[in-house]
Amino acid sequence: MAAMTIREILRFEPEKPTFLSGLIRQTYELAFKDLNSFTPEDFRILIGQQMYLDILLPLSVELLIQNPLVSGDYYEGDLLNAVVSIDPGFWRLNPNLKVKLNQIIEKNKVEIMKVEYIKENLKRFSAI
Repeated sequence: MAAMTIREILRFEPEKPTFLSGLIRQTYELAFKDLNSFTPEDFRILIGQQMYLDILLPLSVELLIQNPLVSGDYYEGDLLNAVVSIDPGFWRLNPNLKVKLNQIIEKNKVEIMKVEYIKENLKRFSAI
């Protein structure tokens, strides 16, 4: 992908929020960050807020192919946990992406299931 930001892809100028909690500030700033520079934590933050999923989920799945338990700033597998926790409606509208993610999970199930906090969200994801 050419160096682009979410703002450039969606062709919009996000309104600067008047209330800048840490999370609101981060989500606003990430709309201006080059996607090629995104870290697993950047993906985790926006996906956890269910923002820009059409752009971020395909890129996140590519990260998860390389390392399904890649971590953001908190703990091993927190990106996967954020991905499997998104609204089920997204997966119903994107079945090919769900198949790809299921393949990653199945291939790495033994390692993934060792991470206790992912199990419940993974169970809900599998039921979609």
